[in-house]
Amino acid sequence: FHEDNGNIVTDSPGLGKPSITTISATEKWLIEQKAPKSEKDGPDTFLNIPAKFLIAGHANKTEIEQLIYTPVDPAKDNSRVYNPYTGLIPIFDPYLQSKLNQNSKANGWYLAADPNVLETVGIAYLNGYTTPTLRSDEARATEPLGIIYTIFFDYGIYVADYRGIVFNPAA
Repeated sequence: FHEDNGNIVTDSPGLGKPSITTISATEKWLIEQKAPKSEKDGPDTFLNIPAKFLIAGHANKTEIEQLIYTPVDPAKDNSRVYNPYTGLIPIFDPYLQSKLNQNSKANGWYLAADPNVLETVGIAYLNGYTTPTLRSDEARATEPLGIIYTIFFDYGIYVADYRGIVFNPAA
């Protein structure tokens, strides 16, 4: 994530914990991502990528769930103010929370695109095996009787395109 890539929120009103205002401003960074130019002097082409996932640690889990699962904007006094982000899918991860805490960004969060629209993170499988490999052997003379199972899964993770995810440090 880097300011030059346009995938890290650096200004207000976008900075902050998830709310209708901050999600809207962060999604703007996602929508305004530009496709690579086919020609050096060609026009800018905006990708117009809507957000699908809100990824965060568990520090703001309750507040995020209240925001996402409420059909109205909880920050407004008027109960008729529509919440346009009820369709976001929240993802919470304690490992991510530990990394955010280590970097003094405990309230940081991400908006990510639908991988069917723009693949951001991909999974590479060894020799095309998309499921774990299971092997079985009969017990040897020095082992207890029975069958020994070995299971393994060879895969790798890669960044396909940085334009499909935006980080909000909530500073």
